[in-house]
Amino acid sequence: MTCQTSFCVKSYPRASFNEQPKSFDTLLVLPPRFSLSYRAMNGEEKNEETEPDSMPEPLLDTMNGPAAGYQVTLSPMVAREEPQSEAVRTFYDALWTPAKDPEALIKATPVFGVPELQDPVAATSVSIPEAIRDAASDNCCILASRVIGWTDTPGARGAKIATAAIFSALPGGSGVVADGGDVLTDMAVIRISDGQVLWSSQMLGSGTRPEFKLGINPYLSTVYNAKYAP
Repeated sequence: MTCQTSFCVKSYPRASFNEQPKSFDTLLVLPPRFSLSYRAMNGEEKNEETEPDSMPEPLLDTMNGPAAGYQVTLSPMVAREEPQSEAVRTFYDALWTPAKDPEALIKATPVFGVPELQDPVAATSVSIPEAIRDAASDNCCILASRVIGWTDTPGARGAKIATAAIFSALPGGSGVVADGGDVLTDMAVIRISDGQVLWSSQMLGSGTRPEFKLGINPYLSTVYNAKYAP
């Protein structure tokens, strides 16, 4: 586990990347799943799950820089048609464990301790829907992601200072999150040829967009080191 002031991230490697390491460096990036809680100033709360039709550009941009540095190619999938979007939903339903509550995780963490992060993936392998396979082209693997946390309703948001939050990357969004950190970002890499989950991670952070790349960085560095480390 790696922890700094505003975030902790823990990786769960499930494969040997030293065998044919170049076969792990082309990723089809699926649209993320957002499990959000919208909060009004009067205390009312509404929970919602949403999946945009592709990885929001601001979030993709935050990953493209380090990915290029580690010589890993990211290719976003666009799921505007129902067969593609339904395929992503079905895939995620099979892939992820039930969403955790990041606030409860923070409250359970001792002042000088570290959070009890867990592997967010439910299985060692998962079936790849045909619509996702068709979008894969020459990519070896899938990068899946899930973001769990809260944001304010527009009325409550107007009373706060907007930050570059992950939620603000959603269409029409300008989300705000608490400074203390109450966003979980789950990621996983799955091999397309056999559906094997190769790697996963869970990150607890404050929800800023630059943090989004930190969830995938351990995978990028692992593949790069497998290719070039002596």
